[in-house]
Amino acid sequence: MGSIYFPSCNFTKASPQAAKLLRERMAGLMPVAGCCRTDRREYPEGGRALYFCQACRETLEARFPGLVPENLFVWLDREDIFELPDYSGLTVSIQDCWRDREHPEIHGAGRSLLAWLLRRYLKTVSGRITAATCTFSQTRRRSTAGSWCSATATGAGCALRRTEAGRCT
Repeated sequence: MGSIYFPSCNFTKASPQAAKLLRERMAGLMPVAGCCRTDRREYPEGGRALYFCQACRETLEARFPGLVPENLFVWLDREDIFELPDYSGLTVSIQDCWRDREHPEIHGAGRSLLAWLLRRYLKTVSGRITAATCTFSQTRRRSTAGSWCSATATGAGCALRRTEAGRCT
């Protein structure tokens, strides 16, 4: 049984260039499916469905019960196929996704990949049990005021809650 990559519509919308690069690289290794909600193809029983987002996993489990869903981070960490860039010096915060609370293998794989990419990361105060959102990681940078702020793709200011110590949480 082979693997099929299901690209995330959410990821494609949020990061079109990164999604395109990942889709191209994955296409060199395995078939790339369409949207998990609308794809009409037949897939072999027991094949592995690689997914990026939790909504895709839930859709794949419902629409393609013959496929075995596997998170892309877990697969990337195990297969060690792609050369990962060195982002040492960059710090990211991690908030475990509430939807993945029963999938600790995803949290472990994410941390393992980040260890290779970054050499360090910060864990947020809220854990996977109490997480209010499904944000896997958020890039952070030092603001001119000296506190940590969210660095969004648009360069907008801090979107996180400030604490009394002047740090974002």
